[in-house]
Amino acid sequence: MKYKDAFQYAFIKMARNKKNVYFIIIMTLCVFVLIASVYFYIVFFDIENKSYTRSLEARRIIVEDVENGNEKFSRILEINHVIDMYEYEYHTRDIDEFYIDGKKQKGYLTFNYGSEMTQPKNINGRRISKDDTGVAICSKKFKTTSNSTVWSSDKIKFKNMDDLIGKTIYIEDNIFTKEDDREIMFGTYTKEYEIVGTFDAQETMDRLGTCYISPKDMQELSESTKVGYSKKRSFRNVIVDDIKNVDEVNNKIKKIKGLTTSLGVSKDYTYLNQINKICFVIISVIIIVVVFLSELYIKKQYTLNKNELALMKAYGYDKKNIIRVSLASLLYLMFHTFIIGITFFTIVLINFKSAFKNYMIYTNSYFGFYLSPYIIAILILMVISVIVNSITVRKIIRKQPMSILKG
Repeated sequence: MKYKDAFQYAFIKMARNKKNVYFIIIMTLCVFVLIASVYFYIVFFDIENKSYTRSLEARRIIVEDVENGNEKFSRILEINHVIDMYEYEYHTRDIDEFYIDGKKQKGYLTFNYGSEMTQPKNINGRRISKDDTGVAICSKKFKTTSNSTVWSSDKIKFKNMDDLIGKTIYIEDNIFTKEDDREIMFGTYTKEYEIVGTFDAQETMDRLGTCYISPKDMQELSESTKVGYSKKRSFRNVIVDDIKNVDEVNNKIKKIKGLTTSLGVSKDYTYLNQINKICFVIISVIIIVVVFLSELYIKKQYTLNKNELALMKAYGYDKKNIIRVSLASLLYLMFHTFIIGITFFTIVLINFKSAFKNYMIYTNSYFGFYLSPYIIAILILMVISVIVNSITVRKIIRKQPMSILKG
C-alpha cells in the first residue's frame, strides 16, 4: 500500500468517526499552548535583546575617582572606543512642571544629555550642537511618564511631535540649596526650549516622554537648580562606541589607579534563565501530554477496530502497511488540530495586539509576526506522530490475528 492510498483510506475513516472531535479539541488546546509558549519565548528575548543593544545605557560606564583627583579622567578619553565623557549629574533629568505649546502637561518629562555622540542617530529635523541653547529633540510619539500604569489602548494618548516642530517646551523646576545639611527650596528655575527635531524612541529604547537637550543646557539645568552643593565624590559617565567593546574599555579603565567602575545597565541573567526554564518546562509538559494523547488515541482506535486489524493481517497486510494506515490517520488529525490551533492563536493574538496596541508602543514592546513558532509546533507534532505511531503499532501487531480479536 502506498502512502497516497493510506491517506485516502485514513481520510474516509476519519470523516466517518465523529468521536475524533474530542481528541481534536484537546489536541487543539495543546497546540495553542505550544505555539503561545514558543511565541512568548521569542518575543520576550527579542524585546530584551533590543532593549539592551539599542539603549545608550548599555554603552555607559559610570566611573568614580575614589581619590578625587580629576586629572585621571582625562586619561580615559585616550582609551580606544571611548567616544564621550561627561559629569554624572548631566546624564538625565526628570521634570514634572512643564508646558508644550503653552499647554500644561501631566506626568514627567525626561531630559537626556544630547551631545553629538549621545543624541539619536536618525533625526527628523536638525541635530543640536554642544553650544546650542534653548533647543530640544523629542520622541515622535510623545507620552509623559506617570506613576499610574494604564493598560487600555483607548486611555493612552500620544502627541505627534512632528506636528510640533518649531513649537516650544517651557519648564519650571525647583531650585534647592543646602544649609546645615538640610535641603531648602528657595526659588524656581524656568527655561524655554524650541522643538527642532524628533526621533523614534524604538530605535533608542527611550521612554516616549523623552527629549534631548544640548550639553550646555543640561549643565545649566543641573547647576542652576542645585546651588551651593559640594561634591563629596567625583563621578563621570563614559560612553563607548559599541556594546561589544564595553568590557574591553571597562577593563582598561579599571587598570588606572584610583578609578572604580560600574556599568550603566547589565543583563539580569538570573531572571532571564528563570524565564528560559519556565518556557522549557511548559513546552516539555505539552510534548509529554501530546505523546500520551497520541498513544492513547492509537490504542483506542485499535481496540475499537479489532476486526479490521485482524482482517488486514489475515489478508497479508504487513507491519509497514498497517503502520502507514495508522500514521496517516494520526497525521490527518494532527493537521486538523494544527490548523484550528493556529487559527485560534492568531485570533487571540490579533485581539490582544488591538486591545494593548498603544500600551505596547508606550513600553517599546513589539509583537511582530514570527514564522518560527508555527514551524516548531508542526515539526514537534509530526515527529511525535511518527515516533509514537511506529512504537505503539509495532507493539499491537506483534499479536496474532486471533489474539487481537480476543483482546
